[in-house]
Amino acid sequence: MGRIRRRTGSGPRPRATIEALVTESFREIDRHRAAVAIYQKESRQLSAQPRFAYLAAAQEKFEKAWLGTLERGVAAHAFRADLDARLTYRFVRDTVWVAASWYRPGGQHSPEEIARQYLSMVLDGIAVQT
Repeated sequence: MGRIRRRTGSGPRPRATIEALVTESFREIDRHRAAVAIYQKESRQLSAQPRFAYLAAAQEKFEKAWLGTLERGVAAHAFRADLDARLTYRFVRDTVWVAASWYRPGGQHSPEEIARQYLSMVLDGIAVQT
């Protein structure tokens, strides 16, 4: 979360911030794939234990960063006016973090390449623009 916070801030360019959030998320999966996978499967049980209370706080900060960026993007007309920020956050978060189940460090694609491909699909779509 610290790297993401340093890279994004609350700058005026929501698209660039989303790109940074996604790219750094894939880098974190590359660096800590096993920890991400454990968190995905065990976060509810871990968060119920006092010594893991920091997980809920970190998740809240992460969510606020994403939601704030999406909402600023809608307000700045960088993202569609009909965008449901909370639903979009959940979709993007879940589709990024599930990569921990299939991504292998040192594989065919770097985290940055995966992020570029992913961002192209999410931000620009997969259909040819006519």
